[in-house]
Amino acid sequence: LMAMTDVCTYDGYTYLEGMEEFATVASARVLAWQQAKTDLISSNGWAGNVNVTQAVGCKCGDLLFRFPTSREYRWNVFSAIATTGARGTMNWIYSYFGGFYQGEEDRFFEFRDKVVKPVNLEQRRLTHALTHGYDVGHVISNYDTPTSTAIPPATGPYRKFNQVGHILLHDSNVGSYFLIATNNEASPKDLRLDISRLPKRLKSLSVTDRYRNRALLLERQKRGKYILNDTLIGHDVAIYEFR
Repeated sequence: LMAMTDVCTYDGYTYLEGMEEFATVASARVLAWQQAKTDLISSNGWAGNVNVTQAVGCKCGDLLFRFPTSREYRWNVFSAIATTGARGTMNWIYSYFGGFYQGEEDRFFEFRDKVVKPVNLEQRRLTHALTHGYDVGHVISNYDTPTSTAIPPATGPYRKFNQVGHILLHDSNVGSYFLIATNNEASPKDLRLDISRLPKRLKSLSVTDRYRNRALLLERQKRGKYILNDTLIGHDVAIYEFR
């Protein structure tokens, strides 16, 4: 069966009740699992993977889980895309021993409507770019080195990820580039992104980031080469749009 598989995915159980936002035992393990999966995908020649953001149930055995916060969930989704090459997201609610639906319906619907839906709308804007303009050009950053974060023990394969993840997408329908960058550590980063080998010439040096309400400018270097400077807070997600 796996020999005929183009997409690989598996889930992880990490966000426990009482655990602070972006606890290393949760966030770092999530991305470390995703990073290890890239080796499996590459060795088998598969087309890509789908990120399972979080398998959650109110109880699994004696363990109590919680939903990811808005920032955790958004980072889970886009760090997997920018750092490990995920091509999509699966949202799975684990309903072991009754799940959330017995007396906790409001808790589930609040997570769906206030946390998942806004990020899903962001992803929908990127659909054509993810499917037809994936990983274009050439981008390097000053943080393309493995994280110093100690990854807690995890079931299954896991591997260190880069301090900052990034990927450039191109939507030929609207003529826009989307450069996703994620800070995969808790410390802020003064980020420099070197961009080159674009498949289509830029019309402007203006850059916007809708979610963070940022307006920036690309610095033109040699012909066809550009630099983008920005500061990312811990576990920040930037989606730079330019054309």
